[in-house]
Amino acid sequence: MFSRLRAAGAIRGGGRTAGRLTAALLLSLVATTVTGLATPSPAWAHASLVYASPADQQTLQESPDRLRLQFTEAVSATAGGIRLYDAAGQAVPLSAPTHPPADQTTVDVLLAEPLPDGGYALSWRVVSADSHPVSGALTFTVGTAGTAAASNLTDTDSAAAGWAYGSARWLGFAALAVLIGSAFFLVHAWPAGARRPAARRLLWTGWGASLAATIATVLLYGPYLAGTSPGHLLDAGLLDQSLRETRHGHALTVRIALLLAFAPLIWYGLRRMARDSAMGARERVVLPIAVLATGALLAATWTAAGHSTTGTLTPAALTADVIHLVAMAVWLGGLAVLAIALLPSRDTASMRRAVPAFSRAAAVSVVALVATGVFQSWRQVRTVPALLNTTYGQMLIAKVLAVLVILTLAAAARSWVRRQYTISGRRAAAGPDPHQLYHFRRRVTHEVLLAVAVLGLSAALVTSEPASTAYGAGDDVPPPSGPPTSAAATMPGTVPFEAGSGPSGKGLVAFDLQPRRVGPTAAHVTVLDSGGRPMTVPEVTITLRLAAKDLGPLPINDLLPIGPGHYTGTTTVPLPGQWEVAITVRVSDTDQTTVRLPLTIEGQGS
Repeated sequence: MFSRLRAAGAIRGGGRTAGRLTAALLLSLVATTVTGLATPSPAWAHASLVYASPADQQTLQESPDRLRLQFTEAVSATAGGIRLYDAAGQAVPLSAPTHPPADQTTVDVLLAEPLPDGGYALSWRVVSADSHPVSGALTFTVGTAGTAAASNLTDTDSAAAGWAYGSARWLGFAALAVLIGSAFFLVHAWPAGARRPAARRLLWTGWGASLAATIATVLLYGPYLAGTSPGHLLDAGLLDQSLRETRHGHALTVRIALLLAFAPLIWYGLRRMARDSAMGARERVVLPIAVLATGALLAATWTAAGHSTTGTLTPAALTADVIHLVAMAVWLGGLAVLAIALLPSRDTASMRRAVPAFSRAAAVSVVALVATGVFQSWRQVRTVPALLNTTYGQMLIAKVLAVLVILTLAAAARSWVRRQYTISGRRAAAGPDPHQLYHFRRRVTHEVLLAVAVLGLSAALVTSEPASTAYGAGDDVPPPSGPPTSAAATMPGTVPFEAGSGPSGKGLVAFDLQPRRVGPTAAHVTVLDSGGRPMTVPEVTITLRLAAKDLGPLPINDLLPIGPGHYTGTTTVPLPGQWEVAITVRVSDTDQTTVRLPLTIEGQGS
């Protein structure tokens, strides 16, 4: 008696539950977006600087006529990407960045006039082949010794631009799943759903959100690359360069064209199925294939400017990425249709056909997701230490664990579908009772929410440096938690590190910089074992970064050992402010880690 009343209540509340489910999905989407995009991103990789003229800390007898930067792979530089500041902190006029003939790895800028004697800071922000910005800085001197001290540089808000850009990409990622997944669900499993307002709204929402997110990405890509605030999204120069001169800009343009071209097809297809949902044998084969092909075209605009375009096995990686995205869309978008449109409809006849059909398609999608995911994970990680000791690897572990939970729920759901819809007899003919449908819908809801979380992690992985390169760079370990002490504000002091399980895997790093003022200075770093005794290690590297001015990383070159575990090097600090010191300690051929410290640099005469 009570179970029947509860089931009846569930049926009466179907519309209200659908609304609550939609709201919950939106809240989950926002929460996951914040979590994924708030994950600290290290210096974007693949491309790295291998040559600069002038070189870092070089003293020139006379002014150069051009500045040259050479990277490990092809890059592009947008307006404002190469900046030069003099000793007063004023920007020095430069020409637009250019490439030498047939050499996309080198960027040249010309000086409008010879440089006066003094110190200079050169900052660059270029775009690597995978569409991510790569930034850095160096200092040099012309003529007599000088510094590039300044206090009136214009602050940038590259973090805000990066967050906004990442949010737009994430929303586009989710919209792609809803668009392709709902379209495939309707043509493959539920043609009669074209008559349902909820199903039509979901499909058009996916299309509209895809278009809006792509346009937002186009507008934000220029400020993101230039390291400026989102307020520059309507800057015509940034928009023109990001669209014309970058691979990602080309892909975004193609995506907008595809979405606009597909709109009439969506309208015609929905109208056709709403009039007559009975499809012939040929249509039942051709239409799902057409939707998958459409999804592959849209997915290709995502993969054409991502991690798959660089590294080894590029053709296989691009193909795997497209399959991965389409399979994700079929699975996640189909779950959304099932939870928001089909199950609340209480259409027993439609559910008897659509639920088993989608269950089979979801099973195939999961196999494709796992196969392509394993391949791409191997390609982007390569080693266990890289998996365990990088942000990318840790996010990948979290994604795999969440997927395992979803697969467990999906297996239980598929078993339920077989029992209720694919067995012979009266039970299959009548379908499950309302109470059973209520609980099945709750399980599907949990599966959808977890899938949304996985989607957020996937979006964060797309914008993160692959583990294989991050681990090689040793620049992917977050800084120590907690606010710095007052002593740390003036002298960083000593911090622990952990870089492996061997006897030299744990210890302490002591750091000092004297003087802590703008200009020439000397860095001292001492590596200690866990007992506090000096420990010699294969390699120590140090970089400085001034986040408030978007300057760096600035390397301290030519570190020399002057005693057991004691290394020193010189550099020229160009600007005052709160700098971050990143010290990378390599203790073996495969084990290394990075610790970070705050460092206050005072201006000249302070």
